[in-house]
Amino acid sequence: VEDDPMLLPYFVGLILVVGVVCMNLVTAVIVNSALEQAVQDKDLVRTMEESKKKKVIRDLRAIFVRLDEDSSGNVSAEEIRQISDEDRQKLADVLALQDPVELLEALDVDESG
Repeated sequence: VEDDPMLLPYFVGLILVVGVVCMNLVTAVIVNSALEQAVQDKDLVRTMEESKKKKVIRDLRAIFVRLDEDSSGNVSAEEIRQISDEDRQKLADVLALQDPVELLEALDVDESG
């Protein structure tokens, strides 16, 4: 630079460009890792939701098996009226229904009770 002052703008420009390029590379790596983490989080949420749905289905199946006292494969209105408090609470939590008879009426399409 002392011998040829015309090289000063070249080296200053080179130093500035290299700095900006390095910052862009670091930013790209950070953004890429954040996007990969977001994808993993979505997969985890989906897996947890599927697991929760399977548990709800198992719980509902167990409740209806307990309700079917005569083992006929059908739950009658009388059987559902005799639901235990624990099962009533589980149904209320899962289905947001306080009265299990409402569920029976909603599912009883042929109105056979």
